[in-house]
Amino acid sequence: MARRHGGISMRTAKQDEFYRSKSFDRQVRRHLKAGVQRFAVVVPPAFAPLCRAELTDLGLAPAAEANGIIEFDGKWEDAYRANLWLRTASRVLWRRPDFRSGAVEDLFEQSAKQRWELWLDPRIPIRLAVHLAESRIGHEGQAAEALVAGISKRMAQFRLPRPRDCSPPVAAAVAAVDPVAVGDAAAAAAADYGADAGPEPNQLIIARIQRNRCQLSIDTSGFHLHRRGYRLVHTGAPMRETLAAAVLLKAGWNGSTPLVDAMSGSGTVAIEAARLARNIAPGLDRRFLFESWPCAFADTFRHVKTKAAEAALNRSPVPIVAVERDPGAIATARENARKARVDPDIRWHTGDFFDFTPVDRDLTPGLIVVDPPYGKRLASEGKTFYQRLGVVLRERFRGWRAAVFTPERLWLSQLGCRPLRTWSVPHGGLAIEVALFRIG
Repeated sequence: MARRHGGISMRTAKQDEFYRSKSFDRQVRRHLKAGVQRFAVVVPPAFAPLCRAELTDLGLAPAAEANGIIEFDGKWEDAYRANLWLRTASRVLWRRPDFRSGAVEDLFEQSAKQRWELWLDPRIPIRLAVHLAESRIGHEGQAAEALVAGISKRMAQFRLPRPRDCSPPVAAAVAAVDPVAVGDAAAAAAADYGADAGPEPNQLIIARIQRNRCQLSIDTSGFHLHRRGYRLVHTGAPMRETLAAAVLLKAGWNGSTPLVDAMSGSGTVAIEAARLARNIAPGLDRRFLFESWPCAFADTFRHVKTKAAEAALNRSPVPIVAVERDPGAIATARENARKARVDPDIRWHTGDFFDFTPVDRDLTPGLIVVDPPYGKRLASEGKTFYQRLGVVLRERFRGWRAAVFTPERLWLSQLGCRPLRTWSVPHGGLAIEVALFRIG
């Protein structure tokens, strides 16, 4: 009988015996450890150029890119590094070779041939996301049932239980998350719909069936990669860590000049800036789903994490200032920063940003990020707010670069300076404009 440990039941003695057998080890070495695999990074389309540059910096050459998916070829160590180091990505998928799927019978037979026993942990529920295009299979539900039946048959051959299926209705999930998403990006969005609600992640399996060929993609990340493992609490509708990192990278900030996080809220921008300045891998403080796989290469991942930890600096080389007038929000932000191990790197200033002067804090020009709290007040006083903001930026931040968020592009004209570029990004379910300036 299986016992329970935390949120996941422990393996039975029979299962442990199977996973420790020489036969299992031979299968892992033959089918997984040797050779090059193909992986796919899911990323918001607006972040794709930044993510592509991150992959290149990791020495991973992008092989293909489309619809919020960037593929690369590599070994498992490369997939581990991608999960650990990518600041703008949503998740990393493992591509399986495609196969014919002209009918549900084909799908069942081919699914039953996959070596699910090597990478599926029976204790972790599966979450299936199916995308059909130009297929003779008439409905996603039919395809999902055939895939699950194939998984069950394969696992039963080794006397392993089939993982519980907790897949949501794919069409409803995609509509709720991203009504214009297509293909893998849509399926990944569907899987994120409610997937992060529990204490443990589900095992996402994406099936893309197009022109009667099926490609399976297995999620390696688990929880969405914006979940760095340090945010315990937040204030209001928080900025995702991936967005904060993307704005810093888009503005060209690399930790060599000061940074001011105006209207800091729960401190996401300041914390991500401190971790970037110290070269702390964004995934260093979290767990990944691949760590629970029967075939996980624990020694390889341990080596990757050790190298990442050794690469981090002890302190930020530049000042990072978070400005917030709400003492409760500052307390929350500091709690998150302590969890992220960067609280000493951030200067916390409780007060109104409109009263803040950088020269009084001995700050030389760098980058200022302004993400105002959206709500009724900003909706009614938007023009006035951005007029005041423009005056402060022009009078006190001359020589600085600025990244300014706004829900209304027209309000940018109230700042009194022309942006170098504007950038549309997803933020809290809204389409937000980020304007990048060099303040003359």
